Amino acid sequence: MKKINFILLAAFIIIALTACRQGKHVVIQNDNNGVLTRMSYYGKIAFADDNMSIKSMSPDSYIEFKMDGEKLIAQRENGSIIYELSDGTKTNTLSEDNKHFIASVLKRVGKFNNR
Repeated sequence: MKKINFILLAAFIIIALTACRQGKHVVIQNDNNGVLTRMSYYGKIAFADDNMSIKSMSPDSYIEFKMDGEKLIAQRENGSIIYELSDGTKTNTLSEDNKHFIASVLKRVGKFNNR
């Protein structure tokens, strides 16, 4: 019985360690006059110079932007950046509205973070 318990415990620990991401998960949230802005990310993410799109992401990274009920998630899949929009649509290119959404979230989060 002890041997079975030990094997089950060892299996659980191995599964838990491999299932969990190693590293830092960052969440920045700001409620400014009823406008909730939230950015959550994991991994290394580089933004384009205009702060309207993502230039690169490390493997297994993601970033989520939320503001006023809108949401945009970006993940790296098979070497490409894939964006998931509020309606669940997935795409590898951003519309101008999506780019402005990212820029707006970054601007609000940046102002909050630099206080």
